[in-house]
Amino acid sequence: MNYLAVKNELFGCEDWKELKPLTGYQREQRIVDVYRTKLKEIADFVFPYRICFPDKKRTYYYLFHLSKHYMESIPLLVEIR
Repeated sequence: MNYLAVKNELFGCEDWKELKPLTGYQREQRIVDVYRTKLKEIADFVFPYRICFPDKKRTYYYLFHLSKHYMESIPLLVEIR
């Protein structure tokens, strides 16, 4: 499998191509937006949570919560906040 095919399969689309010129936080936010858009194809509600390093204001990873029902997500949203 070639590089382009791998990226297309990873993102599920070709929107990743527009990420190349972006840098830093702008690129990070756009990656989250692209991934969230794809996840909304299988769930009605998608909530991304940014997890940072404990001692820095730098992203460690994102956790995505998906649900078909908003009310089922509320207890988790309250607990995480």
